[in-house]
Amino acid sequence: MIPTTPASPPVAAPSPVPRFDPDRVRRIVAAIDDQPTSRAVLRVAARLADLLGLPVVALHVEERTNRTHVAVDLAAHADTPLELRGPADPIEVFADLAAGGHDLLVLGSRGLDIGEATIGHVPVAVIRRAQAPVVLVPPVPRTDDPIDRILVPLDDDPQVTAAVRPVVAWLTTAGCRVTGLHVFDVATVPTALDHPGHGTGAWRRSFAHRHGLDDALTARGVPGPRILRTVEEQHTDLVVLGWRQVLQERRAPVVRALLAGCRTPVLLVPMGTPAESGN
Repeated sequence: MIPTTPASPPVAAPSPVPRFDPDRVRRIVAAIDDQPTSRAVLRVAARLADLLGLPVVALHVEERTNRTHVAVDLAAHADTPLELRGPADPIEVFADLAAGGHDLLVLGSRGLDIGEATIGHVPVAVIRRAQAPVVLVPPVPRTDDPIDRILVPLDDDPQVTAAVRPVVAWLTTAGCRVTGLHVFDVATVPTALDHPGHGTGAWRRSFAHRHGLDDALTARGVPGPRILRTVEEQHTDLVVLGWRQVLQERRAPVVRALLAGCRTPVLLVPMGTPAESGN
């Protein structure tokens, strides 16, 4: 008899991040501390609350020293209810909120390269572990106008489309005009787009239809800088971006570019297995 080797048990695939369900969201949570970015966070949270018809609350997590007076003053000035927690680890508190699916979390960034974690260690850790969308706010947003014009950079990856589609539908239902953007390089531009006219319009309509968008734009160049340029050209109020939450070895170049240089809030939609806090 020929000896047999017992079959190895199948290796379990990583659990994907649950699909975001906008119907579960009950409030907008503005994460504030004693940094100047907190004022912008409160303003953007209020704009989102007006858009989505949700209540907004400011949340301050105290780590060690007593600095709650700054948060109290900020929330009072913005006429926003304040919730205090602590002493506790802000990463754990905010990551739990971003995993529960009942809160749309709004965090401040410092507009610098996340490769060096200089947007702040708390936002970096939270966005890597989040299981629901998180909004990152630059220190000085481009405008305080109501949120109306949404830009969604996309390729034709079906996983990206599946991740952002519930957010796109949510914002469309709220009355926003949601426009997609696909950035080509020289090697990937379709022949139809080399000639202006019907071919370009047909490609854009087809792209918008596939992704559930109102309209679509095309551009050529390096994606990060080209997206930043389009955000300014289109007077965008919010950027929606799907990402796989991987930052090692200079991954996620578009996310890096937007968080480094975008003057518009960025709504990051997780679309993979969230990174462990130690990675």
